[in-house]
Amino acid sequence: MVFEALHKFDGAQECQLSDSQIKQIAGRAGRYGMHDDNEAAGFVTTLRKNDLPILRRAIAAPVKPIRCAYTNALGDSSKNAFDCLPLGSPISVLVETTSYVSRTRWPYQHQFFPRAADICDFIDTRAGDLTLEDKIMLIVAPVSWRDRPFLDVLARFCHNHHNNLQVNLIQCLQEGDGPLYHLEEVEASMKHGPPQSSQQALNQLECLHKLLVFYMWMHLRLPVTWCDHNDANDLKERTERALDWCLQRISWGRQSRHLPDITALRRKAGDDRIAYANQQQMRKRRELRRDEYVNAGRERAGY
Repeated sequence: MVFEALHKFDGAQECQLSDSQIKQIAGRAGRYGMHDDNEAAGFVTTLRKNDLPILRRAIAAPVKPIRCAYTNALGDSSKNAFDCLPLGSPISVLVETTSYVSRTRWPYQHQFFPRAADICDFIDTRAGDLTLEDKIMLIVAPVSWRDRPFLDVLARFCHNHHNNLQVNLIQCLQEGDGPLYHLEEVEASMKHGPPQSSQQALNQLECLHKLLVFYMWMHLRLPVTWCDHNDANDLKERTERALDWCLQRISWGRQSRHLPDITALRRKAGDDRIAYANQQQMRKRRELRRDEYVNAGRERAGY
């Protein structure tokens, strides 16, 4: 296994991976041949020479003991606490009540979900008619809480769930300027040459993909209510093809020194559209990048 980098962007700056993170990732190489004693053990190294001492130190570092184990604060016992609250209490009160009245023994601690205020506000204002069990399931579901278009469609899902006892996937995705409309636009462009998609279209496709994953996640738990599983699976495949079609032809500005800077030429001409690379240019970029990786590996190995 080869580490391409031992640093990551934490939202503010580049920071080094912790010893535990490096051990966990490197453990994938250690699992090589674990079921056959005759096979060789796995090996792990780095793509860049200056990262190799960091890797060696992290692998040799002792494993830190586990200080605590986290449990879900909104488990089955939270329903008992909610029954003691006044009728119509918001979900935020349940979260606060659970943290105050519950006790845990060492080494267990309650783990409360991030962005609790935003999540509770959405559930209380846009999904307040759901049952407590459905609200708790919504909290732990794969929801993109920062994506406003996602939350708009999620509110339609919840409305369908409460009023019809079934969530009509296609209807919720088509209502208003839904993400399904943008998928159909991209699919129409796929039949007529290179894409003319914008960043907004890509964001809509990503949002649609997240919504379909969420719908399929809910189907596994409530198959009667979230019953359009076949439609979700078909739309997911269509969305992935549309995303792949767009991303393969979009140049993100990292132009090779051996190729003309298409974006710069278009800006000079007063054209701010997204720059696209044809198949020949993409193939040449991949070959140049592969050669760079090979040369870097040879320099690290001392050849």
